[in-house]
Amino acid sequence: MNTQPTPRSAGYFQPAEWAPHRTCYTAWPAHEYAWGAHLRAAQREFAAFARAFSEHPAQEPLTILVDAEHAAEARAALPEPLRLLVLPYGDVWLRDTAPIFLQGPDRVGSVRFRFNGWGEKYIYPHDAELSTRLAELQGGPAFRSELICEGGAVDVDGAGTALTTRSCLLNDNRSPGADVRAIEAQLGEALGLDRILWLDAG
Repeated sequence: MNTQPTPRSAGYFQPAEWAPHRTCYTAWPAHEYAWGAHLRAAQREFAAFARAFSEHPAQEPLTILVDAEHAAEARAALPEPLRLLVLPYGDVWLRDTAPIFLQGPDRVGSVRFRFNGWGEKYIYPHDAELSTRLAELQGGPAFRSELICEGGAVDVDGAGTALTTRSCLLNDNRSPGADVRAIEAQLGEALGLDRILWLDAG
């Protein structure tokens, strides 16, 4: 029997999607295995995004992950001031691979799900362990869920309701033979939820 506390039991929950953030985590597109011939175009678009974001630093600073091999390249292309965090990663879609940060009774915590490359579609180096590394760097209580789930598969309102899809969470390439009620219970404990609304796909 698992006696470890869950985020819900410890008083933690995922805030609303639109709640203020201390920072926005993103990552520099650097790997040809993910981008192929589109890598340079992706880097130009990302640099433009970072410049636009940096015009409003008081609202929410940007923290950009970059691996050590490409740190100099990123610094040369991106505007100042910026916050670079040297950390290995595969895909830049941190919404899915990073931990989910939670609001607690007196400080920020996090929960990390198991990640299997979007149902083993894209297995890139370091993606599966990124959430653990980032949670350790962030500090605060770090919880773990055994559920295979991408962060982008769930949208929450911060008041106990979440929106998700059967095509993702109930897919055999993530949770073969999954029981809906069991998934709801795991999500509820991980994110502090009372109600889950299911879409078939999306």
